[in-house]
Order: sequence, then C-alpha cells, then structure tokens
Amino acid sequence: MTSRPFGSLDWARRTPGIPALLDEIRQASIADAPELPQSFFTRLAAAGFGRIRVPVAEGGLGGDVLDLLDALLAIAAADSNLAQAWRTHVLATERHVKSPAGPLRDRWISRVAAGSIIGGGWTEADGSGPSVFTTRLSTETGVPRLTGRKFYSTGSRYADWLEYSAVDDAGDLVIAALPVDAEGVTLLDDWTGFGQRATASGTTVLDGAPVDPDDVAPWQTQHLGTPGWQQMILLAVLVGIGEGARAAASDLIDQIDRAHGGSPILVLEGYGRISALVASARASLGEIGRLSEIAH
Repeated sequence: MTSRPFGSLDWARRTPGIPALLDEIRQASIADAPELPQSFFTRLAAAGFGRIRVPVAEGGLGGDVLDLLDALLAIAAADSNLAQAWRTHVLATERHVKSPAGPLRDRWISRVAAGSIIGGGWTEADGSGPSVFTTRLSTETGVPRLTGRKFYSTGSRYADWLEYSAVDDAGDLVIAALPVDAEGVTLLDDWTGFGQRATASGTTVLDGAPVDPDDVAPWQTQHLGTPGWQQMILLAVLVGIGEGARAAASDLIDQIDRAHGGSPILVLEGYGRISALVASARASLGEIGRLSEIAH
C-alpha cells in the first residue's frame, strides 16, 4: 500500500501510550478475568489498531499485512483473548478495504476510520456452509429483518457493528449488517468451549432485527482470501502467546538474578531454547506476512 519497507509502521512501539496500555493489559491478563474491559478495545481503536489497513488518504494508518500481524502479535503477547476477539474486525476490514470503489465500501471505510469495531458471525450450530444457513433476511414487513442464531460470534460483545451471513427472500446468500444495540439482537455469554473464555465467542440471537437496506451486500463481496487470512490471524495470535511466554521467562530470570546474584546455567539454557523457538516462529510469521502482502 506504500513504498516504505514492509512492516516498518511499528505500531505497538511507536504509537504514544500503546506500550503502557499493553503492559496494563498484560497485568489484567494475569488476573484471568472471564471478560475483558471494554476500555481495552476502545483505547486500542482510538490508537488506530482497527484501521491499520485502511489507506492514509481515507483516515487510516496505511499499514501493510506485516504491520498488521506485528501489531496483532504484540496484543496477543499481552493477552491472547484480546487479540483473538479482534479477529472478526480484522477479517471484515480487509474485505471492505479490498472491495471495489462505491457507496458500500465508502460507508464501511468511514466507519472503521472513525474507530468503529466490527463483530458478527457466520457459523451456525449445524455448520457454517451456505447450504445449511438458517438465518433469514426477510422483507415481509417492508423492512429487512434478520432472524436466526449464530453459534460463534467472536468479539461481538465488544463491537459497534455486527455482520452476519443470511439467506434472503429470493434464496440468495447475503451479508447483512446492523448496529450492536439494534432492536432484536441478543448477545449471549454462553461460550463453554475450550479456551477463549474472554473473546465474547457466545451465541447471537437475532429476532426480527431491522437492517438498513444499504447495509446488505451480496455474498460474492466476500474477500477471496478469507480462509487463508483466518489461519494467518490465528498464527499471529499463537506467536504472540509464545512471545508472552518468553517475556514471562525473562521476568522470572530477572527475579532469580536479584535474589541469588545470578541464574543457574540450566535456567539460562531453557530460556535460550524458548527465545530461539519464538524467534523462529516470528521469522516464519514475518515471511508469511511479506508473501501475503505481495500476493495481495
């Protein structure tokens, strides 16, 4: 998106207030709360994380894929739940950034540039494929309304806008969006799966929720690279978890050094192994980001 070297935005280290915020998030993560403070999301959004991929001319930071992964990794190192909870926003934003010019793209880019966070969901209890979507967008009342249940709604309770897959009256697949506080939207805190307790990955119940016709898009507007991007985001979160473990090990060695005047050689060897593994993972992630940027 720019002529500068890949990954040179360095958002997590150069943005005023972000190093301190990430440290605050890290300390809160140690407490292992079941829900993340909304302020973490709003402060990250205010600092530009949610608009890293939006072009500068449109109110964003103009970052490349490597910039995004580096920022996501830094957040995951502080709290992997927080990084994972942004996944839907990252995927949706990429879809809108890469959409053809037009009113729909302008509408979404302006929202993201203003700091809005996007949540939502595709998956339903019996699968996420188009052939089994039961969520419906009906215009029987004259106003498009969403009715259905989404099983896996990562980040939605922290979001401002929600996007859902649905089937319209003509039997066509669509993507419908609405504000998080719209009438007929209920976000349940019922996630009981392994891990991700604080990612707001529970069920969404849509009971005739009204949708602005201008916020309905054809299914074909999906970003073609979404499956690969889903895995790339998860990889960034995993590498961030590794970085968090390395940082924790470093802190432990500092404590040992202060208490005993030095660390045993086996402790230092263990830390060296951890550091090497994390460095290798970071290098692999960086290469994936570089290649993705070139292909994009």
